[in-house]
Amino acid sequence: MNKHDYYEKRAEAFDINKHFDILQTLLKEDLVAKELILRWKEVILSLISKEGYPPPMDITHEIYSLVVGYDSGSFEYRFNIDLANTLLPAMNKLAVELPVREAIKYVDIDNLSIKRAVKNHNNPILIMKSQLFDQPQCINGNHRIFSAYEKGQETITLYYIEDNECIPFLSTRIGRAMYMMNTDLNNTLHLPGKLDTNSLLIERADEWLFINKGSR
Repeated sequence: MNKHDYYEKRAEAFDINKHFDILQTLLKEDLVAKELILRWKEVILSLISKEGYPPPMDITHEIYSLVVGYDSGSFEYRFNIDLANTLLPAMNKLAVELPVREAIKYVDIDNLSIKRAVKNHNNPILIMKSQLFDQPQCINGNHRIFSAYEKGQETITLYYIEDNECIPFLSTRIGRAMYMMNTDLNNTLHLPGKLDTNSLLIERADEWLFINKGSR
């Protein structure tokens, strides 16, 4: 079993209730964070009761799975690369010419698999920079970067997606909610006394997750 299959299998066993129990224990002294966790717990458990976890894979689009390890198990974030491609113009993104020796740092080489290589090179290379992950992640174009590195190519063209810009093309509502919750918690913990609680993403849950609209 390769690395991708191993973590994908672990993601199927992610224990959401354990995840919330751990968060509530760790943050029990922070009343704002505690209230935030309770609100997100209600949202996420509602979504899981309707859609299950993990939700069925969307096979009609190019999807990139990023599996992230937590104390409660591994959670799978899925990114709709086709949708991201269509949203780039509205995001006013400009292409960046990056040295390949820098771009290769964003590629999880152990996770590369020829059988998973998507031949649609019309979709641009995307690097996601988020406060929630240890380092930038290549969510599309891993094989192209690796190939350029092997060939000794000097530069490669790509786009950076930063922080909450990825929310619209997270392909599952559960993944979107988890990302939004973690963003809220991160801001709550790192901006004490400076955070406008009205700016928290939980206040936009209906808008981003279509909770009261019955669609994705």
